[in-house]
Amino acid sequence: DLPSFPTRRSSGLELIAKDSGMYLRDHHSLNGTFLNGNRVEPEQDVLVPANATIRFASRLEAKLVLNVEEEPL
Repeated sequence: DLPSFPTRRSSGLELIAKDSGMYLRDHHSLNGTFLNGNRVEPEQDVLVPANATIRFASRLEAKLVLNVEEEPL
């Protein structure tokens, strides 16, 4: 199980931690949200890959680096 993360929401953007990974959701933001250069459709949970670039609020850009620990075989 993933540790409990608070949901972050700013300017219509939400990051959601699930057992299957980190997800991004755009809540009909004014300027849209872009994941690795592709516009995120509103109200859709989109899996965020490792080292993804998220652009939001017109010109703000963030690099999301996920440290994923693999379970031993």
